[in-house]
Amino acid sequence: MCLGALVDAGVSLQEIEKILKGIPIKGYALTEKKVRRSGIAATKVDVVLKGNSGPYPPTRAGNNKWNEISKIIRSSKLPEGIRDR
Repeated sequence: MCLGALVDAGVSLQEIEKILKGIPIKGYALTEKKVRRSGIAATKVDVVLKGNSGPYPPTRAGNNKWNEISKIIRSSKLPEGIRDR
């Protein structure tokens, strides 16, 4: 929902993808489409995992542990201000 809100606020999906390339994670793509829910129009952005044919995404050891997520962010090439936040 947050990615869709950013696109609706004027950030292009291409700009989001460009920034996210600074994170050392591969195997996903972003797609966008216009949707209408309960009479409200919005942009829906999906993160599609490449090579995943099942209903659930593949898991990694420590998938939901903050210290692993933090390590990925700290080692990324994101702008310093974004990494710090």
